[in-house]
Parts: sequence; structure tokens; C-alpha cells
Amino acid sequence: MICDAEAEIPVSFYVAPGNRHDSVFFARLFDDLNQRFCIAHGAKYLADSAFDATHI
Repeated sequence: MICDAEAEIPVSFYVAPGNRHDSVFFARLFDDLNQRFCIAHGAKYLADSAFDATHI
């Protein structure tokens, strides 16, 4: 799930089996976010440690 950090409103989510790692779905979530919203150049993101991977 991707949420707006200030408003705490979900903006994109994906339901997946529990045996799949969160980082596998980052690209899908991020692409969905970019299609729905205009993201400012140089925007900053906050994520939990599941997304701490070199391919992300």
C-alpha cells in the first residue's frame, strides 16, 4: 500500500499472497501511483525496510 504521509490516505494498494515479499510489488505500486498523480521532481519517499533493496 502507498499512503499520503501527511493525510494518511491510501492512494494505491495491491492485495497479494502472504508468501510473497513486499519488494516484488514495488514497481507495480509505483507505476500505479505515477499514472494517478503528478509527482513532483525531486519528491521524497518514506518506506519501511521491506523496500530496502538495490533494485528499488
